[in-house]
Amino acid sequence: MSIDPQISIVWVDSDPNIYRSTGLFQDQNWNVICFNETVDALNAVREKRLKLENIKCVITSMMERDGRRERGLLNGLQMLDDMKIIWKQSRSRYRPLMVVNSLTADVNRCKEHGVDIVVAANRNIVQKQVIDRLNTHLNRRVILIGIAGPSGCGKTTYAKHLSQYLGSPIPPISLDNFFTKSIYIDHPILGRIKSLEQPETLNINGFMISLRQIKHEWATTPVDQLNPVAEKSNPIYIVVEGFLLFALSNDVTSMFDIRIFLDSTQTRCRMQRFRRDTKVDPALSDSQVRIATKFSEWFDNLVWAEYLQRRALQIANAEKVFKPEEYQNNNYTILDAYIGQRLGETF
Repeated sequence: MSIDPQISIVWVDSDPNIYRSTGLFQDQNWNVICFNETVDALNAVREKRLKLENIKCVITSMMERDGRRERGLLNGLQMLDDMKIIWKQSRSRYRPLMVVNSLTADVNRCKEHGVDIVVAANRNIVQKQVIDRLNTHLNRRVILIGIAGPSGCGKTTYAKHLSQYLGSPIPPISLDNFFTKSIYIDHPILGRIKSLEQPETLNINGFMISLRQIKHEWATTPVDQLNPVAEKSNPIYIVVEGFLLFALSNDVTSMFDIRIFLDSTQTRCRMQRFRRDTKVDPALSDSQVRIATKFSEWFDNLVWAEYLQRRALQIANAEKVFKPEEYQNNNYTILDAYIGQRLGETF
């Protein structure tokens, strides 16, 4: 029977034969790591001899009132408090379940210390409760929703709306955050010019790794550590947007459970990009805005031209293409209805 290296249970108990009592966990193929002293467990975590991201639960029975001071050891609650500090400093989204299994445990005091489960010295009950709790979290599905389209079509605005609408635990992820460098190209019209419109300017591998980590971390984050809207959400929805989102690689495209493309016109995108880049007063209507000739030449011959080279591929990789009149003036009724239908049908 293979051990799942992604799921580790740390069990701290003075019984030197504690490992013999962990059969229910082992039936789950979970890696059970036993310690007989709180300081040994704490040091293993502090010194990173155990991978923090793999530890899903910490159990202790060491509830002696004075923390066994005659031997210089920590009380179980002190150990759990110190471990929580370590996880907080690591900036991990995940904190493992904290469990106390002791006849002498004060339930109210344990809750004050953030203990998730308190059991009166019954190892089988502890294991059953932890298994039920973790399986609920570990089986949660994370749905990635990808939004692609030309620069200036409104991807970012809709992504923010959709993220709030679905109760996503994090803001939308933007492909723009993975720009690593601009490159110089010899353009037939614009001459030698700096560009950010090509895939080579992006850290595609880092983007892939981030998406995989997000899928894993949010799938294994305890419900009570999510935001209030997402607490009851299963699956969890994560929104991702980017102008080259479906043109990077088949591996990237296949990561998205739902893929929509926001089509638009060159005129509309040019105006929106100009408004954004030059911080035009929102009170001005489009008819009141004069786009600089140099900006139009740059946008039409570089930004839009590069987009057109990959437009057909992105549309082919999208499951649904929306025309600009279907989401103009930030009216997302049609888009939201489609997303809701897809989520209801498939997930």
